[in-house]
Order: sequence, then structure tokens, then C-alpha cells
Amino acid sequence: MVENINLMTFIYILIIILLIALIVLSIKAIFLVKDVNDTLDDINYKLHSLDGIFNIIAGVNNALNSVNDKITTAVGTGIRTIKRWHNKKD
Repeated sequence: MVENINLMTFIYILIIILLIALIVLSIKAIFLVKDVNDTLDDINYKLHSLDGIFNIIAGVNNALNSVNDKITTAVGTGIRTIKRWHNKKD
């Protein structure tokens, strides 16, 4: 009977230690999740900032492409005009 009581006491002590360890681990996990959330928020903010920069670069690229297309069209038209003028001369 005494051995049974000692065994039960030992099991209860182990359960209490396990419960305390789980509580401590849960608290650490909560702080870890908070830190990860803060880090992800910071990364998200920086990505939005980069997105704005890339939008500006894309706008400049589109403007330069438009200018390039106009110059190419003008040069092509000029060459065609010179060819026609040269062919009419002959």
C-alpha cells in the first residue's frame, strides 16, 4: 500500500513537471510567433517599398521604349522617303 502511494506521488510530481515544462514552452512559442510576425511585417513593408521603385523603373522603361519606337519610325520613314526620291530621280 505504501509503495502504491509512493508510486502515485512520483507520477503526480512527473505530471506537474511536465505541465510546467509545457507551459514554459508554450510561452516561448508565443514570443517566437510574435517575433516572426514582426519580421514578416517588416519584410512586407520593404517589399511594398521595392514595388514602388520597380513601378517607377517600369514607367521610365515604357517611356524610353515609346521614344525609341518613335525614333525608329521616323528613321524608317526618312529612309523610305530618300529611297522614293532616289528612285524617282532615276
